Amino acid sequence: MTIRHEQIDVPEMLKQCFGDTVTLIKDLQEHERVCTACRGLGCIKRDSPFALAEDKQRGHWTPGFPYHQEYVGPCPNCYNGIERLCEHCSEPLNRGYTSGTYWCNCQGADTERRRQADEKEQERVTAAKRVPIAEYAGEMLFDETHERFICVDDAYDDPDRLYYACDAHTNWLKPAADELLEQLDNTAAEEWEDFEGLDVSAEAKDALQNLLDKWFEEHIKLNTLYYADYNTIVVVPEEPAEATEGDT
Repeated sequence: MTIRHEQIDVPEMLKQCFGDTVTLIKDLQEHERVCTACRGLGCIKRDSPFALAEDKQRGHWTPGFPYHQEYVGPCPNCYNGIERLCEHCSEPLNRGYTSGTYWCNCQGADTERRRQADEKEQERVTAAKRVPIAEYAGEMLFDETHERFICVDDAYDDPDRLYYACDAHTNWLKPAADELLEQLDNTAAEEWEDFEGLDVSAEAKDALQNLLDKWFEEHIKLNTLYYADYNTIVVVPEEPAEATEGDT
């Protein structure tokens, strides 16, 4: 294979693309500046070096890829020739980071990030539904302070903590008729080239699901899985409610 070496006159090419006035206008907002890497052009020169297999066979190939395919590609430091700066330390942010407050690693940005996270958490806690523990029907609570699940009765040991209600789930592991039929359909399609798919009625699918549910209940024993319900806070009084005479 023959390699033909050509050069492109970039200034002349830019003049042809831009016309007589080779100028770019940048209207910058606060905490922005013209990119120092591409000088506001938004792209830089890149290279895709390569070597030919026959050159290696002839013994002419040397490490370092002797041939080049240079081109103009996006600047990795900016968007459209503009760098975003941190609001706190004025250092440039890496391309892809859209918030100077959140993504810089300086102390000021870290403090602001924590403040925003605390504010968001407080909004979530304020909006959560409150349920008295006496009206809570669940068996477990999620202790937000220690990030652990506890029995309901243990919450009385420290009522000032934040407790979330818990949902119990086991359905995630139950076999689904749709998934089983899809697996059978895929297996058949691999074995027979002209296979057109299983023809299963809704009634047949429901019958299969009922059979799978019955088998699961009879033969699979699982510990209940609990998930914190962050939309419901269980309120614990200082002392457990005393049983009334009618409750005994």
